[in-house]
Amino acid sequence: MAELYESYTVSPDSVRNASGGGTVRSGQTFTPQVTHVLTSVKLMLYRSTTELYGTAYCGIFATSGGLPTGSALVSAQINYGTMGTSWPGEAVEISFDPGVQVELGAMYAIGVWMTGGADSYSLLAASKMVGTYANGTEVVSDNGGSTWVTQAGDIWFEQYGEAPGEPCTIAAAGAVTASFSTVEFAPAFWPWTWPVVETLLFNTEILEGHDRTEQRIARHGGVPRQQFRTSILVEGDGEAAAFDAVLHGWLKRMWPVPLWPQAVRHTASLAAGTGEISLDTRYAEFHDDSYGLVWQGDLQRRSASGRYEILKIASVTDTGLTLGTDLAHDFIGGKWIMPLRQGYCLSAATKQRFLGGSALVEMAWLVVDADAVTGHVAAMSYDGLEILLEPAFVDGDAHREVHDGDVAVLDAGTGPFVVVSNSDENLIRQRHIWQCTTAARCWSLRQFLHAIRGPQTAFLVPTFRSDITLTRPAGTADTSLYVRNRGFTRNMGVNPLRIYVALRPALAPILVRKVAGLSVVSTAEEKIDLDAAPGQAFPAGETLSWVDKCRLADDAVEWQWRDRGELSCSVELVRVP
Repeated sequence: MAELYESYTVSPDSVRNASGGGTVRSGQTFTPQVTHVLTSVKLMLYRSTTELYGTAYCGIFATSGGLPTGSALVSAQINYGTMGTSWPGEAVEISFDPGVQVELGAMYAIGVWMTGGADSYSLLAASKMVGTYANGTEVVSDNGGSTWVTQAGDIWFEQYGEAPGEPCTIAAAGAVTASFSTVEFAPAFWPWTWPVVETLLFNTEILEGHDRTEQRIARHGGVPRQQFRTSILVEGDGEAAAFDAVLHGWLKRMWPVPLWPQAVRHTASLAAGTGEISLDTRYAEFHDDSYGLVWQGDLQRRSASGRYEILKIASVTDTGLTLGTDLAHDFIGGKWIMPLRQGYCLSAATKQRFLGGSALVEMAWLVVDADAVTGHVAAMSYDGLEILLEPAFVDGDAHREVHDGDVAVLDAGTGPFVVVSNSDENLIRQRHIWQCTTAARCWSLRQFLHAIRGPQTAFLVPTFRSDITLTRPAGTADTSLYVRNRGFTRNMGVNPLRIYVALRPALAPILVRKVAGLSVVSTAEEKIDLDAAPGQAFPAGETLSWVDKCRLADDAVEWQWRDRGELSCSVELVRVP
């Protein structure tokens, strides 16, 4: 979990700019007080005009003589599409994937620059004219980064990162037994290796009518079960024997299931007797009246005794845990703290033994006490439906769509045969892939899936393709669009499976409108009537996208965790009326 390391957030009274053509660049040097992996920075940014074109970047540079030098160690684009134009701007977080390790006492620079635009406009960063940041200073370049000079001010910034962590594939923990509130847990906490497969099981029944209208029934209120498939590395004959003993006695009983993908890095020392822990809990499933696990990997290898502990959690806030029982052991330095769930091992573990006695054990867990995740806020909605604003990642250079006519062939004897169907519209499926590279983004996806309750709630999905081309300009008050004739009226018409379109203004959010009618104007043109004017003008030649009303095709959503805060999720969507 990212923590704040270096910052300068004194109220700004000035600005530094990065010009659109790349000539003028700005930056801020800083010196880490702790070696860590830098994962993101925040800057107070705004743009000089809404007509800002080009690509903006933020990067981390090494320094020489207190000035940026060489190419960026890591860089990322800055999304300014919805950024305001008023000083002092807004705090914008720029994440780097992967991050870069920065060393104690070495000076680095945060640099901001643009390419592909004009130097007559800029991206601006709020700053303090006379800065007081002790570990760095403002730097500027007037020649595209060839040379830099220092300034008296300091740019407003926050720098986040993570402590260099232990890998998951390390020696297993020893055994303890703990019992709280009459709930007894299995006596082992072996770390999981990557990848980890998490499956959300919504257990939904869907009844489909002749016209493909649906009734969706939630069998347990829309709260999914959680299932995990993972591997555990057990080191040495002694640990393998201890693990066998645990399986012998606990395989059919309730186990603790530490949620390793949601482990939060904690660096401050904790003393025995502590009743409260300061911790960023926003992106992990810590619940009131539940359990957690504190685990310290580096000390674990030297001594199994007392280096991990079950926590009884009384209450949770965004910034900490209040414990139901005080901490029993001291934990000095870095450690992982994670939610702990109750669950069952679904089947006997499959174990691979290696030379030297180590073993890789494959296990699957089904969690009993999963709870609803709330707090999702739709970024954009239309016609009472949330709009999915992220285009699907292309899977293997192909965005798969399947048109299923749902037909049966009645064939007997010779001669003609008959094709019958129980539906009026094709069943159309398409694949959507999410790639999440931060804990916040993973949590946002979890909130979204819980909010739509798996396959129970429909949402709007633009194709983000150039499906439709305007043949005439469209005014802000026009409710009819004239488009190139591609046979939409003849072959598709206004039907329940395709009744929305999306207009895509440059550097602005998409506009979704409902299709009220389709008609042929000529062999070259068709007319699309909308339920409401777009409120913005579009030139001839502009392209539009169809927007599909979809739900999840399956109530089992599988996540492939590659690391903490990093996952991919591939789902099938099905169009619905």
